[in-house]
Amino acid sequence: MKKDNNAQFGNTVRFPTVMDWYPVDSQERFKKLSKEHQGYWNSLPPIKYHLNEYGFRSGKFPEEETRDSITFLGCSQTFGLGLHKDKTWASLVAEHFNLPEINLSMSGGSLDSAFRVYNEWQPIHKSKITCLLLPPDARYESVWPTRPPGSYKWQNVGSWSVERDRELSDDAKQTILYLLSREIQEVRRDRNISAISYIAQKNESRLIILPYTSVGIDSARDGKHGGFQWNRKMADEFIGKINE
Repeated sequence: MKKDNNAQFGNTVRFPTVMDWYPVDSQERFKKLSKEHQGYWNSLPPIKYHLNEYGFRSGKFPEEETRDSITFLGCSQTFGLGLHKDKTWASLVAEHFNLPEINLSMSGGSLDSAFRVYNEWQPIHKSKITCLLLPPDARYESVWPTRPPGSYKWQNVGSWSVERDRELSDDAKQTILYLLSREIQEVRRDRNISAISYIAQKNESRLIILPYTSVGIDSARDGKHGGFQWNRKMADEFIGKINE
């Protein structure tokens, strides 16, 4: 089995691993937030990012059929960035139904990456339920070279790529902006949802899809992603859909 499903770290991290901070949920970012916010999160138990042998924030993946399980797809909101694992909406849903959680989500993930990892893992696990919380549209996944020469990593690309990567040429930036245009993203979104739906149907998995939802209730440790209340709300919505 390939171990590049979630290779957003390139070759810099060995899995499995445990991390106290995660790229977007960084200590530097945290220290820039309000003293009240810092005080609240410092009063709670520390957050630990347990990443399995494939780099996912999930338990050890069996490399065999695991029919009685729930697979989760999405971006950092499904990954649970800035939150204790047991408080993430995916873990709450899995706990409610007393089923193992197979979480294939990625921080900064796109529908491209959701399709890619689901296409590799669902034919093996054949989870009877699949939950997809749609990532924001303006993202796509591509292969980017890394070190040593000849190696690569899967990289999700968004507007942040143009803003932060100073090595990109003006032509490269224009190409990225074109690929992020609404018209192209709509086609990519429809194509990926159709492909994910086909994989779920082929493997007899009930697919539940909910749209991307902005936070607006409370925030996680990083001050950007959903907090405890938001995750509880999303869990209740998925549980309700599954029970229909």
